[in-house]
Amino acid sequence: MKIVFFDFVTLNYGGGCELHFLKLGKWLKDKGNEVTFITGSYSLNNLYTVPIWQKRHSQNISDEELKKHHGVNVCYKFSLKDLLLPTKNRKLIRKFLNSADAIISRNELFEMIILKFIFRSNQKIVLYELHTPIKYPSARILQSKIHNLLYNSKLYGFFLNKTKIRALTADQEKVIKKITNKPCIRVIPNGINISKFNQKSYKKRRYFKVYYVGRMTEPKGIDVLYQVIQILSKREEFKNMKFYFVGAGSEEHFLKRLEKSFSNCNFIGFQLDVINYYHDADIIVAPSRWEGFPFVLLEAQACGTPIVTTRAEGCREIVSDGKNGWIANIDDDRDIANKIVEAYLLWKNDFQNFVKIGKSGRQNAVQKYDDNVINHKILGFVRGSQTTLQ
Repeated sequence: MKIVFFDFVTLNYGGGCELHFLKLGKWLKDKGNEVTFITGSYSLNNLYTVPIWQKRHSQNISDEELKKHHGVNVCYKFSLKDLLLPTKNRKLIRKFLNSADAIISRNELFEMIILKFIFRSNQKIVLYELHTPIKYPSARILQSKIHNLLYNSKLYGFFLNKTKIRALTADQEKVIKKITNKPCIRVIPNGINISKFNQKSYKKRRYFKVYYVGRMTEPKGIDVLYQVIQILSKREEFKNMKFYFVGAGSEEHFLKRLEKSFSNCNFIGFQLDVINYYHDADIIVAPSRWEGFPFVLLEAQACGTPIVTTRAEGCREIVSDGKNGWIANIDDDRDIANKIVEAYLLWKNDFQNFVKIGKSGRQNAVQKYDDNVINHKILGFVRGSQTTLQ
């Protein structure tokens, strides 16, 4: 098959969806499919994000690294000029889109509009994967409120009609069924390479190591994490903890401030290879406000690292409170702090049962989220001729 991945967000950003597209694209290529990536340029992303969010996307992955580490051999980038004028590049991209057997994209309304009206894609097989939450549970700012209004409207439903929709959770499926008629939808969660992200070894040390790994943006609750550590700093257990922050993003300044304030807080920054951090961590903390289906939690579980997270959609599907991690209330910095202390006390006083929590996570990842199984399901869904739910 000729498969095109279309993503307005530049692949160089290296966010969860972008990394998923890169990994799935490489897997599809290894299976004998012809894979092309079409993505927005870095300058276009800044023109789009800065006026709306007052934040810039980062270029965390170079073009050379995209080729070397992710096997991206065919990639076309479009600029603002390509969107406004009938350039040669626009015509070339349209040609690739319309000659493909299938297009895979995320569910961003802006991307849907570009595909339909700018590049005028006429493909019969378009798979939208729901990596963007359909509803933000804590819509505090105007942009989030507008998002909730648009993504629960008939306009959004119109763009989903006659497409295939990959929901990551059953909750997403229920919402989609309310806003579009007879959707061709299937629930397929994200997957993880359980061989690459292998079982860690456990060792008791003097310090309890808490890691944050991932994008440092508002949905990830970085400002909440800042408050959590401020609360922990007033507790006796804090002196026996060390914190490490791996990643990059518009909210990273919160974590850099913690590094300046506390000697046991360490800002590491963006890293392409994060497996060693999961192995070094005693727990991973993910204070998310909202998620699609977070890869960080899958990666941590596959490594057997216990997780402290929130009841955000996606997080609560992966983590079972008290069995393979701990779940706190969203935006509740005190509850998250208490869960970290609870994990620490189990680690300190009952290390054997603490290890069981981690191994239970590994078992969960192996049983439910093996990416070889997940990718076969995605490919089967793309290939299938089904147009409506049976």
